[in-house]
Amino acid sequence: MKNINNYLYCFNLDLDTDNIKQECFKINDLLQTLPEPEEHWINHYGSKSTAIHKEYNVFTWTSSYIRTLYEELRFTFNKVKDSTEPYAMQGWLNVFEKGHNINWHNHWESEWKAWHGFFCVDVEKEPSYTEYNLPFMKENVKIESKNNLLVIGKSDNDEHRSSVWNQETPRITIAFDILPMSSINKLQSNNLNHWIPI
Repeated sequence: MKNINNYLYCFNLDLDTDNIKQECFKINDLLQTLPEPEEHWINHYGSKSTAIHKEYNVFTWTSSYIRTLYEELRFTFNKVKDSTEPYAMQGWLNVFEKGHNINWHNHWESEWKAWHGFFCVDVEKEPSYTEYNLPFMKENVKIESKNNLLVIGKSDNDEHRSSVWNQETPRITIAFDILPMSSINKLQSNNLNHWIPI
């Protein structure tokens, strides 16, 4: 485990990323059949699977490989969380084609007591990274991409982005948000059923 200022935690897992990748392709194919979001959302998020991230939860996909990732994520998060409160999670695919990425963005403000992270499924065809601008550090932090890398961090007004992908085959990660139940109970949303316990 790598710990960056008790804010970002990096773990090297040992999961079957080849089979997880195949499941991601199946999920992404299914997502392509859903209604198209407005073009500016795809431009903002870098891919349709990311732009519609509030419309589904990748961890509800009925696959033993996705389930194994969920179990590993749950076990790992429970090692770093700083509260005994119950949490729930929503996850989505980031499938970035050549020339695409997600630019600077944030997820949750401090009052939500949220966490965010990602798992690298297929990212090694070229050097790539996720860059963080943490509110308490002068220098940005770059997390180099590596298959089987799991990053879990607090979501506390930080911003982050991924590098632009320049290969013919897509860059695939699975991202997620984790909220305590007290925060989820405050959400005004029709997709509350997408959150699952972690």
